[in-house]
Amino acid sequence: MGYGITDWLTVGLMPPPWVIAPILGGVSINFSVKGGIPIGRFVNLALEINPLWLNIDTEDTQVHGVVLPVNLAASVHPAERQNYSLAMRYVSVEGVNNTDLENQEIAGTALTRCLQVIAQAQYQLTRVIALYAQGSLQVWEEELQVEGESQLDDQTTVEVDGEASSTDNSRPWNVALGAHFRWSAVNLRVGVGYGNFFVPRIGLTARLYTGVVPDFDFYVRF
Repeated sequence: MGYGITDWLTVGLMPPPWVIAPILGGVSINFSVKGGIPIGRFVNLALEINPLWLNIDTEDTQVHGVVLPVNLAASVHPAERQNYSLAMRYVSVEGVNNTDLENQEIAGTALTRCLQVIAQAQYQLTRVIALYAQGSLQVWEEELQVEGESQLDDQTTVEVDGEASSTDNSRPWNVALGAHFRWSAVNLRVGVGYGNFFVPRIGLTARLYTGVVPDFDFYVRF
């Protein structure tokens, strides 16, 4: 949900985390700010920031943290039916985890960062239907930094300071093809791709699954 304060500045919220967080046993707060700048007749630049705070408190675990995605995008509209865009997304994740594991209280923090590139080409077939091709690649990532502390007894404290790394050196990626339907203010985007799933707007992804992934969006703009 967003509101255009001016032609170049939009503020908004992301409702899905409000639904997902209670299912996991917590709450989430977020907002977004997006600014756009036209450069000449055919080029537009946009900068969007979507900070998200999450807190989960259950019998088994207590987790709270901040996800900060920053998106910088440029779009080119060289002809009436053609549109090309290139975006870079920087994601920073910082969190704290307090877990009761086998009656030992463990408190730790984790931090990771990554950089992604997203490219898209779109061609307007008719007034209503446009076809698009999109690709995403995580070009850089920082290994997960972990710090923790456990009080074993009154006289023994264990501190952990390390780095979690993966033996898989591949980078998350995907490619997708689809159609964008536009009826006045109503927009529907439906596509299918292959690769890893990137969470929309946030950009977090995992290597646990590589296969067919959906690309879906529905919004009303007025």
